[in-house]
Amino acid sequence: MNNRILYFGISLLMGSFLLVAIPVQGAELSTLGASTFLGGTGNEISVKDIFVDIDAVYVFGSTESATLSNAIIAPKRNFNGGSDVFVAKLSLDLKQLLGYTYIGGSDIDTATVFVVKDTNIYIGGYTTSNNLFSGLATSKSSALQGYSDGFFVVLSKNLNFIDGRYWGGSDQDTISGLVVDNQTLYITGETGSSDLLMKNAEYPQYNGGFRDLYFTRFSLATQDVLYSTYIGGTGSDRFSMIQIDSNKNFYIIGDTNSADIPKIVSGNIKKGGQDIVVVKFSPENLHLSTRYVGGNDSEMATNAVVQNSIIYLFGGTMSTDFPVTSGAYQTAHGGFQTGYGIFDQDGFLVTISADLSQIMYGTYLGGWGFDAINDIVIDTSGLVTVSGFTQSFNFPTTLGVYDTSINSASGSGTGDAFITTFSADLKTISVSTLLGGSNYEHVLYLALGKSGGVYVAGLTESADFPVTVSAFDMSYNGGVDMFVSLFDGSVQNTSEDVLPLSGNKPEFFQGTSIDFMLPKVLNEPVNSQFLHLDTNIYVSLAPTLMLESAGKTKLVYGTGGLEPGVYRLRLYKKNDATLLAESEQFTILPQKIVYLLSLASSTVYPNSTATVNVYPGLYAFDKLQNGQFKIQWYNSSGKLITPGLVSIPSKSFTILLPYTFSTANMDTGVYTIQLRDVSQRAQKVLATTKITVVNLRK
Repeated sequence: MNNRILYFGISLLMGSFLLVAIPVQGAELSTLGASTFLGGTGNEISVKDIFVDIDAVYVFGSTESATLSNAIIAPKRNFNGGSDVFVAKLSLDLKQLLGYTYIGGSDIDTATVFVVKDTNIYIGGYTTSNNLFSGLATSKSSALQGYSDGFFVVLSKNLNFIDGRYWGGSDQDTISGLVVDNQTLYITGETGSSDLLMKNAEYPQYNGGFRDLYFTRFSLATQDVLYSTYIGGTGSDRFSMIQIDSNKNFYIIGDTNSADIPKIVSGNIKKGGQDIVVVKFSPENLHLSTRYVGGNDSEMATNAVVQNSIIYLFGGTMSTDFPVTSGAYQTAHGGFQTGYGIFDQDGFLVTISADLSQIMYGTYLGGWGFDAINDIVIDTSGLVTVSGFTQSFNFPTTLGVYDTSINSASGSGTGDAFITTFSADLKTISVSTLLGGSNYEHVLYLALGKSGGVYVAGLTESADFPVTVSAFDMSYNGGVDMFVSLFDGSVQNTSEDVLPLSGNKPEFFQGTSIDFMLPKVLNEPVNSQFLHLDTNIYVSLAPTLMLESAGKTKLVYGTGGLEPGVYRLRLYKKNDATLLAESEQFTILPQKIVYLLSLASSTVYPNSTATVNVYPGLYAFDKLQNGQFKIQWYNSSGKLITPGLVSIPSKSFTILLPYTFSTANMDTGVYTIQLRDVSQRAQKVLATTKITVVNLRK
């Protein structure tokens, strides 16, 4: 087995799950540290996400079970019939169900996307219930408009209802993609409604076909629609997802048989009966470009992730000419072939440039049976880990992992879950394992354990699915159950063991120092991890200073390596990656370039010299050295004065830039000195000071 360090974490921009963060050693897929069933006497319809917080694991999906397993605690909101959306909260060691709630009405309610942002949980889906919000106060009164509507719900992390609303027109509508950014909720999905509410739309008309995609923005404060447009062609456009990149561009991903979606990138064409479509919007809601991805048959995208200006797209394909790249791990479709063509689909994974102009890397993943990729994680070095479902007895695995053999008969309608890690160029596999019992399993989502383990969650019909001693539920409940499993045997400590890290203030400018106080003396090495709460990406920074006094430790960090955003600092023990301490959330503000003007003396005499010191402040040295500024003098009447420049500072300065001017022939009085940025047309004033020219002493 490859002992290379992997990094995992969870990004919740929407319902897809970019994982980037803490080191996980090479044995992370060799040991099953904890594993439990989760479900009731009814069927569990879906698992749509798993999220690991400081003190709990959240699992979310849809169910027909009126209670979740042998729970002795009451739900926050009861099961309401048909199928309901649920959120369950488990202890980190998977031994306790800490709480759960249902979200639903008396008919069919289905979850599609789940996002955790700061202290709230955002859920999207679709419903045929006309009483979804019965007894719940919402900020925007709404009612079911068509046969089915999309909906979104906002919960607190303790599973209390905060807000929610329907979204739809007179036909069938879904919400299947969701992003939260800057107090705005961005949603997408599919619609059959020609009367869906449009606002400031680039494409205000329904385009025909069985379904169109749409893109809508809501204010989180009021739930008012800020922007809404259709996206699609004259065919059927379905299963829309949404992602956002670091420049606030939005990517809508769906499946389509429409060949006429606008703004297709040069040289790109639709090929098969059903292709994947990626549509890019600017932060100002302008449709920038469109790309089809597919081969001669049909494809379905499970989701996509955007990281470092690269789009990672994954799902399943039946095409023998899917756009894989030279040297990829698997360049040929692995499904069993007959004279009539491919019998089963393969998983696929491609990376696409942010402007949609090119496919960078692409590979199949699969054996003779049916295979599909459901989730993806990308580490800081570019390693790509995927999970999904396989019925292939020859699915690729590696030595030393938990399970190398499929546990059910290939092609029998059953199959196992898999977890597989690729190199960044998709040319090699470093680690790959199966997971399952004698019947059906399906891994849907992955998440990081706070001690470095990897949680997986999915569905099973296997009574012999592997569970661990003292797990919350060790017994199969019949029908389709959920499971939650933790790879890596490290013990998960509870929230009571985690020490507080107190910061000296809630906001810091990028590039300044940031202080934290730990209520103990550190007698062991630790790793410092700054968790960006907007992207759930971890950044490792060593403290620049550690001071121990009176049983406490003060840790000082430089924040130049942190992007602006909301963070928590977490300290992990180096010896076993146990979480030791965590701070409250704090904000890193964009770098503050401070310019100051100071004077060697506030008064000077005529026919003398005046020294003006320019202090560039943070991050400003390069700009000033490049000569993109000037110093100007104005008299009390506002007239520009041009004293002679006597000396120019050397380029080897460290703190100040001293400029010396001649006051020859200058009148007495008060002068204003300004530092101006001449790289801008408006020549912005960066700093100002005043100096007085006084009469010569007699």
